[in-house]
Formats: sequence, C-alpha cells, structure tokens
Amino acid sequence: MFEGHDTTAMGLCFTLALLAEHKDIQDRVRNEIDAAVQKNGEKFSMKLLQDLPYLERCIKEALRLYPSVFVISRILGDNVKLRMYWINFFFS
Repeated sequence: MFEGHDTTAMGLCFTLALLAEHKDIQDRVRNEIDAAVQKNGEKFSMKLLQDLPYLERCIKEALRLYPSVFVISRILGDNVKLRMYWINFFFS
C-alpha cells in the first residue's frame, strides 16, 4: 500500500537539499522551468515536465549521490555456471 512513498520522499528531499546548497544550479533549473512555462502559454503539463533536460539531470545526479535503496539482495534459485566457475545455490 505504501510502496514508493519513502523512496520518492527521500529522493525529493535530497534533490531539494542539493539545489539549496548549489544556488547557481538552482537558478539554472528555475530559469529552465520559467522559460518552458512561458513558451507553453503559462500552462504546466506532464509533457512540459518531460521536456526539462537540465532538471532531469539534476534529479538523476541527486539519486546517484543519495540512492533511495542502497542494497537490493538477490537469491539464486539454482546452481549457476559462470564460465568455468560454479556458483552454488544456498538455502539457509
């Protein structure tokens, strides 16, 4: 029921914190948004949001620096041969 709530909130928090820390980048993001909104007749839409490449790069960089999920564990379901090595399936 709450999947994604924490990860989205943390991603947003770190992105906003980094923008607050780097005023020059914050200004560039704001200018990109302002220009796009003016060009679109003062209307904000999903399409407009998808056409903000600098904002997208800032969000991706924030998520790279501060990932919401640090470790995703995987469990083998069977023994696997990787080149000349065998990786054995364990079940404890």
